Parts: sequence; C-alpha cells; structure tokens
Amino acid sequence: MRKAILIVVSGLVLSSALAAAEPDDEAAITALLPRAEQGDLDSQAALGFLYSDGKGGVRDFAEAAKWARKAAERGNRAAQRKLGFLYVAGLGVGQDFAAAAQWYRKAAEQGDTEAQFQLGLLTGMGRGIAQDAVAAYAWLDLAAGQGHEDAAASRAVVAGTMTAEQLAAAQNLVQQWKAAGK
Repeated sequence: MRKAILIVVSGLVLSSALAAAEPDDEAAITALLPRAEQGDLDSQAALGFLYSDGKGGVRDFAEAAKWARKAAERGNRAAQRKLGFLYVAGLGVGQDFAAAAQWYRKAAEQGDTEAQFQLGLLTGMGRGIAQDAVAAYAWLDLAAGQGHEDAAASRAVVAGTMTAEQLAAAQNLVQQWKAAGK
C-alpha cells in the first residue's frame, strides 16, 4: 500500500513524495533524488536531512553534506543550519568551526532560532569566530526571544561575564537586529 508522506524539517514542509508504508524504506529518497538533481531546492534540502538523520534507511553524511550545501548555497535556512551542524560535528566534511559559524550566521540572519543559539555558543566560546560576549549575548537573546529552551540559560551565563557597558551594548545590538528583521 502506498501513501503520501510529508517530509518536515524545522516545521517547514519541504517536499512530498509517494512512499511505501514502511518508515525505513528508501522510497522517499528515490522519489526526491531526480527532483534534487534537476535543482529543486526543497528536494535538495530534504535529502540533506534524510541522509543525515538516516531516514529512508540510509545514513550517509557525505551525501547529507552534498545536498545540504546545494540547498544552503541557494539560501535555504534549514539547510544552512544543517550544514553548520555537520561542520561542527565533522560529519561528511572535515570539522571546521569557522565554516560552521559562517553557515549558522546565514541561517541566523534569516531568523532561524537554532542557528541563532548555535552561533551564540560559538561566538561566546570563540570557536571558529572571534570570541565576543556582546555578539554572543545578542544571538542568544534573539534565540531566547523566539522560545529556544536553552538560550535563556546560556544568555545568563554570558551576561555574568559582561560589564554593564557590554550588556547595554548587547541589548542595543539586539534592538538594531530586530529592527533589521533578524
């Protein structure tokens, strides 16, 4: 029996494909692959997640990075975040915190809550990006404002290391970013 399935990533419906009822079946990948090869952005992003998460019975981080990169380079924020994760973890690509920070920033600037959180952590630790408590606080505050569960606690840790002037600068930066739509 065949049924339509929806591939959902970060609350966004990326693609639909016909697949068998078995969740570990490769039918979703088989259905998405031709569309992704023809340049369909949603299919490329979906394949990045499917290969990374092992959905469809296949876990292949190199393929995940390949398809996530194609979608990320075209502006898909979920794929940008996924690529950032793959670089942090060194899965399918060499571990590269600078590349991770760049991809997280692209997604964070589009309002991706998890990317804002991850970029805040990297910035706070100085991993792949200059350590900057003001920017770290700002990214974490944006993520916390969107309901990220861990961002508020991380923001409080960063705030504990800051001077009153730095905290005021961070809060000002948050207001500027919000006004700019980040």
